[in-house]
Amino acid sequence: MTFPGRFCSVLVLSTLHLCTSALATDFTTSNTTGAFTNSNHRGQSLTPELQGDGIGDSGARTPVFLKDFSFNFTGGSPSTLHLYDSIPSLVDLSSGVGALASSTDNAGGTYTFDLIPLDRDTVYYALFAEDVGANYSPSGVYAGGERFVVLGGGLHGDSPGVGSDMEFEADFKRGNLFTAANATGGFSNDNHRGQSFTPSIQEDGVGSTGDREQVFLQSMSFEFGGGGNPNELYIYDSIPSLIDLNAGAGALYISESSLGGSYFFDFAVLDRDTVYYALFAEDVGAKYSPSGVYAGGERFVVLGGGLHGDSPGVGSDMEFEAEFLTVPEPSTFALAAFVLVALAACGWRRGKK
Repeated sequence: MTFPGRFCSVLVLSTLHLCTSALATDFTTSNTTGAFTNSNHRGQSLTPELQGDGIGDSGARTPVFLKDFSFNFTGGSPSTLHLYDSIPSLVDLSSGVGALASSTDNAGGTYTFDLIPLDRDTVYYALFAEDVGANYSPSGVYAGGERFVVLGGGLHGDSPGVGSDMEFEADFKRGNLFTAANATGGFSNDNHRGQSFTPSIQEDGVGSTGDREQVFLQSMSFEFGGGGNPNELYIYDSIPSLIDLNAGAGALYISESSLGGSYFFDFAVLDRDTVYYALFAEDVGAKYSPSGVYAGGERFVVLGGGLHGDSPGVGSDMEFEAEFLTVPEPSTFALAAFVLVALAACGWRRGKK
């Protein structure tokens, strides 16, 4: 190969590596002590934050994102691995009905998933539609799950941390944080009912929103006055009636907890380009900006017997910050752009010959 040819190959491979390196594993959950073999395995349950023999830091935020799942098979590997959040019937498992996700991307016992969001402290079930031969440990060494077999016409699991476990490794990515915010609340009033927002319109926020449609609301904070803070914050995808809001009826999500002026959510899945409404069931005193500075939403008050919002980007906005988690990934556009740059460079090198 001539030097320009070697240069092109290295350049293309380097650009591909730069684009995909962001997908490197952040932490693993595993059982590596499978010293025995059997042919009747149907799968293994796991809890992402209970890492067993895994490495890396699972962090403190949810969700985490499943990248791939591996087993040490002793024979052939099944074509498909199904992931469930509860134990399915054998009939449903036979065709993957009700699975959160299924992977047919199997290379040497490793099943690749498209960064599936999972709750870090929830038990999940990685299951096959057929019996498989694989390595396992007969006495419980992994406290976050258990091996599954078919027994009595259904799936049977040994007790976590006591019974047997398959030898496995699950690779995860932690999400990236970004915020959407209005930080210019120089005025105060006591008649606020909340603020609408669009995750992808960050204004005073920081961080990258990523490329995926789904983002995960972690918290939402306001700068309250001295009148006390409501116990709960409600997230809606349309403007509710006052009757519904006062009871929290029809809300997509209700805050799990609060501290100071911050409200915390657990696995609140939102669309990055959709307008949402963060609302209180009572009037609150808080800081706001009287002229529109946040284009992705508006402040809400009670007017004429219903909720009234100022025009986004024109009317007033509460001072707020919404914190999100998003899937870390290189964008398809960036990947294509890097490759095009590499190919153009190759053409330029050849033209200089």
